[in-house]
Amino acid sequence: MAEARQTNIEDAHDAPRDAAPWLSILIPVYNVAAYLDACLGSIVQQVGDDNRVEILLVDDCSTDESSAFGQAWQERYPHLIRFMAHVDNRGISAVRNALLDEACGEYLWFIDSDDYILPGAVAELRTILAEHNPDLIIANYRRKTFVKPCFPGRGGVLETDTVRLISGIFCKRRFYLWQKIVRRAVWDSNLRFPEGRVFEDVTVVAKLLFRAKTYYYTRNAWVFYRTRPGSILAHATRTKHSFDTRSSRDLADCLTGYKEQVVTELRAMPSAIAHPMASFLGWQFAKLTARYHRAIQADSTASLPPLSEFRTLMENASPMTLPETLRHFRRSGQWINYALLRRAMRLVKRYP
Repeated sequence: MAEARQTNIEDAHDAPRDAAPWLSILIPVYNVAAYLDACLGSIVQQVGDDNRVEILLVDDCSTDESSAFGQAWQERYPHLIRFMAHVDNRGISAVRNALLDEACGEYLWFIDSDDYILPGAVAELRTILAEHNPDLIIANYRRKTFVKPCFPGRGGVLETDTVRLISGIFCKRRFYLWQKIVRRAVWDSNLRFPEGRVFEDVTVVAKLLFRAKTYYYTRNAWVFYRTRPGSILAHATRTKHSFDTRSSRDLADCLTGYKEQVVTELRAMPSAIAHPMASFLGWQFAKLTARYHRAIQADSTASLPPLSEFRTLMENASPMTLPETLRHFRRSGQWINYALLRRAMRLVKRYP
């Protein structure tokens, strides 16, 4: 990884291993000194002395003590942890791409450094791989005291239905990379995170779904998810009375070309995919327009692009127009989504 400053990487590579790692845990790091110990502690506690697991960290020029913490963890567990740092801040996508290039494990698991894995996660993962050997494993996660389901159905069985896989992810709107463990062979040099963009999880996970020929869903929660005020997602979607034009364009554009890929791969656009995909984009458009409206109300002089720009991007990506999606919400009894999208359509006319 030429772009990164590497700390003790040679020593980490030379650590004795019985064989290639069965698991690489990949952790992007940026200004998470308050959370990194809990994250790494939760992993190391479960991995123990298994020298066929590797934990890779890449720091993206943190301005807090994250780098020092990462190096300290590597010195304490040199047989498990490799710590690297970018020379220049390049963003989350570049960090994830660097982690992909460094990973040696048969399976890859991205973990956000402000989250932590829950007890029993690694042991259950081992069992699933031994018994079923899937390309993709999907797990639930916990937020505060609630377990968040990430896939419809009972789980606990090996699946091969690609249409059901894509439909299920869109239905639950769970594109988080950290609750999916993927076989290394599913990633190839052509699939990387788009640098300089946000909502890169949606873009990459949607493409991964076609490449996974088998998958397994466990209803158990493996990750504790934190909503951190300083995170990219929080800034882009939850900052009060603000509208981030760049991230909103990335959101509107994140699935461009995907409906064409569906048709190419499946030789049709199944309604089982068209409806949840259009619903996902309609729901996101409704949230985007609400943020836009609040920003205009807070500052009537704000210079923002017309909402029609975002509508065009999302309708080009969607298998259904927004009016068709609105009718789908009504026919299927999704009344909250119907009300939100109807309001969004009115706002488009107000801010053309």
